[in-house]
Amino acid sequence: MTLIKSVPLFGEVTFGGGGDGLVHALFLVLIIGICVALIWAVGRWFIQKLAAPALVMTIWNGFFILVGLIVVVNFLLSLAGHPFIRF
Repeated sequence: MTLIKSVPLFGEVTFGGGGDGLVHALFLVLIIGICVALIWAVGRWFIQKLAAPALVMTIWNGFFILVGLIVVVNFLLSLAGHPFIRF
């Protein structure tokens, strides 16, 4: 009876055999990053056009920093086979 459970390092992202899953995951992170950056830029432009107070821009930037952090942490956890958000 084996007491040690082996967990593959790239268990979640190598489901296609080889590195196909890892390439797909990297591409997905890139696409999500581009979409979030576009939304952030349009929102920043719109907030400046409205001449909103600086607090609004701070909240806007903080929200997108949080979203970016969640995406990066989820990607790193998926490399270990345990993402907390499955796409």
